[in-house]
This record gives sequence, structure tokens and C-alpha cells, in this order.
Amino acid sequence: PYLGRSQSRGNSFIPRIHFPYLVSIKKTNPPLSPKISIHTTMSTDSRNYAILLTKKDNLQIVEIPMPTEVQLQTKAMGICDSDVHMWKHGQISIFEVKNPVILGHESMGVVTKLGKGIKTLKVGDRVAIEPGIPCSACEQCLGSRYNMCPDLVFKSTPAYHGVLANYHSP
Repeated sequence: PYLGRSQSRGNSFIPRIHFPYLVSIKKTNPPLSPKISIHTTMSTDSRNYAILLTKKDNLQIVEIPMPTEVQLQTKAMGICDSDVHMWKHGQISIFEVKNPVILGHESMGVVTKLGKGIKTLKVGDRVAIEPGIPCSACEQCLGSRYNMCPDLVFKSTPAYHGVLANYHSP
């Protein structure tokens, strides 16, 4: 997948939701407009927490394994309407939550660990995640229209986990 460098203002990321924080979600009126509040207590351990949607209206903070090949520490995360729609309705378009899925696909972070053979990144690089992973072999991909790839895998679309976690891989 493509890893682009994140946009920044000076030496800081454009902030949205910073991790590792605990996110609490409260219902408001109207019900499709959740109020998201962020507790700014930093986690003091190195465990990896993610936001898991188990079914409609059920989000959980769960511990997940650390990535091994390329490890990115999330520094900012956008909460997209598609994430909220998936949470509130248990589906988006034809994609229904049948098994638990980690949400999130708008992420920026810092490379914190690299596996063997990774030459295009270095520890400390700031990156933005491209959540669509194309096949890179079809006519659309070869014609620079990877977003039209018929085999495109998109993070946080069931059954593919997203990146709403302290650490994730591209």
C-alpha cells in the first residue's frame, strides 16, 4: 500500500483525535449525531488498544497484538461519517458487520519499527495512510486509476480491519 507523508503545519500534525487516549462516545439528539469526548490521560504502558465494533451500537476498547512488519504509532485519526454510520447502523451500503471489525481509515502517524527488507521507510518518518489497497495488476491499476480496482481492499470495511488503534501496520 502507498504511504504518503502527512500534511503538517510546522513541526506538528494537523490534529484531529490523538492516541493513545481513551475515547468515550455519548448519545445525543438527534441519535445519528454522537458526541465524542476525548480523555487526555496518556496511557503509560506500551499495550496496543483498538476500537472494535462488535455489532450495531456496540463499540469496545480491546487490546490487540502489536504489528511486526511495519509498525506505525497513530498520532491523529479522523472519525469519518462512514465509521459513525457503521457503528449506528451495523452496515454501510452492502457491507454489513457480521464479525467484529476495527474501525477507522483516516490515520496519520510515525513509523516506530521496521521489519527486515523494508527500504522505503525509516523509523521516525511521518506518514498518512492510504486505506485502499489495490491489486496493482488490473487494467484500472495499470492505468493509474487504482481507486477503481475491482479487487480493492478498503480498511475498516467488513471484513477488513481498520486502523483505529494505538499502533497499526499499513
